[in-house]
Amino acid sequence: MHLTQTDKSSLKIFLLFILLWAASFNDTLSSIIQMYNVSDTFAHGYLILPICFYLVWLKRAAFFDVPKQFSPVFFLLLAFLCLLWLVASLISVNIIQQFTVIAMIPVLVLIVWGWQLFYAFFFPIMYIFFAVPLGEFLIPHLQDITAYISVLGLQLTGIPVFWEGLYISIPSGDFEVAVACSGIRYLIASLALGTLYAYLTYQSNLKRWIFILLCVAAPILANGLRAYGIIIIAHLSDMKYATGVDHLVYGWLFFGIVIFTLFWLGSFWADKPAAAQSHADNSSFAAYQTPHPAILSLAVLLLLSGPISSYMLHLPNHDPMPRLTYNHLSEKLPSRPWHNTWKPDFKMADVQRYRAFQFPQNTDNQIDVYTAYYHDQNPQKELVNTTNTLIDLELHKNISSSHKQMTIAGETIHFQQNIIRDHHQQQLIWSWYQLPKYRHSNAIKVKLMQLLLLIVSGKQTGAYVAISTSADDMESARQRLKTFLTEYGDSLSKDVFL
Repeated sequence: MHLTQTDKSSLKIFLLFILLWAASFNDTLSSIIQMYNVSDTFAHGYLILPICFYLVWLKRAAFFDVPKQFSPVFFLLLAFLCLLWLVASLISVNIIQQFTVIAMIPVLVLIVWGWQLFYAFFFPIMYIFFAVPLGEFLIPHLQDITAYISVLGLQLTGIPVFWEGLYISIPSGDFEVAVACSGIRYLIASLALGTLYAYLTYQSNLKRWIFILLCVAAPILANGLRAYGIIIIAHLSDMKYATGVDHLVYGWLFFGIVIFTLFWLGSFWADKPAAAQSHADNSSFAAYQTPHPAILSLAVLLLLSGPISSYMLHLPNHDPMPRLTYNHLSEKLPSRPWHNTWKPDFKMADVQRYRAFQFPQNTDNQIDVYTAYYHDQNPQKELVNTTNTLIDLELHKNISSSHKQMTIAGETIHFQQNIIRDHHQQQLIWSWYQLPKYRHSNAIKVKLMQLLLLIVSGKQTGAYVAISTSADDMESARQRLKTFLTEYGDSLSKDVFL
């Protein structure tokens, strides 16, 4: 069948919306592509759009089999996504910006052609969500699972093992379940490939979901066994093999074998392709109504409203920037230069300060204070960002990390507690995000407070504060930090927000 004139008109409208969408949200789309370039975990993202086009082409006959209708009611959903994108932009949450921008594509399909065509092309349209670089939040959990499986395997094979967080020690050497060993790239690749395979191979939705669940479970289990195997190879070879970059190569080979095995086993339950359906007599369908120019103008305004509002609210802060000299703390406590091997690094902070303070009654009890201050924020320079590092894992072992709270002078303080260790000492670290009149360790709550601060005052100032002390005696270290916050916390806050 051939495209009618109204079909061509609807395609032109959709193309117009897509071009406007791409121009309006160019920065967000660029951030997605940048993730593909810098992270092997999401390098498959370049393939998602071509796969979607291919799947649409396979079902192209369905375009003529369903009635199509311009549906402005879905402008409400588009408006919601634009608002959500704006909120995420104001508080610089890239993943929500990226997700909402990709979600606008299915909504534009709904607007231009209606829900019946959307349903007919449901999978090819929704597969576009695999283009969102989502999943890094799973890394700590996957590291824990990998460590658990590795240790369990070592125990079952009778190898003495000492397990401390992500660090595993056996008689022949020490191992760390690093981020690269979490298996996140295998999991995401397996899910994307497995979902596509299930759609093309099975007609039963039950079979599809079972296979997709297997594609989630298999790489997690396989990655744990891979880590165990690497430790065994290193142990049996007296640490000559599988200790460097070669163990990553082994990982991809192992993953390839796992995926091939999954697909091979899945082929035994493959369904026969659905019989091709004859085209419906679309002459009985109501004629496609080209929307009024005023309706098209509404879509244009919606797609432009988010970026314009974000630009207006991200105007620079012209207030003077504090120097963070720790004047108030230095008036009460003797200080000296920072000599700690632990050194946080918050990217693009306007000011970073490192200083050591001593209690007057005991000069051996030193408190190291770090502050990173942000006068303005934007997607390239933000307080809450995964690139900011509290601990350099090449220099220190992060023994434990947890969120704590305590009440000091009637105020409940929420902070993150880390215990770290290097070759010389063990340290206790308490850290938190600090905004004017608000401090918390929960990144999501801080982001929401930043949004409220921006709306009320038009500013996005903020800081990250960390205090540390030696922790040979953990209880004494906790008491030392609590005493510091009780007696000198107000002075520290004044130094941060003068």
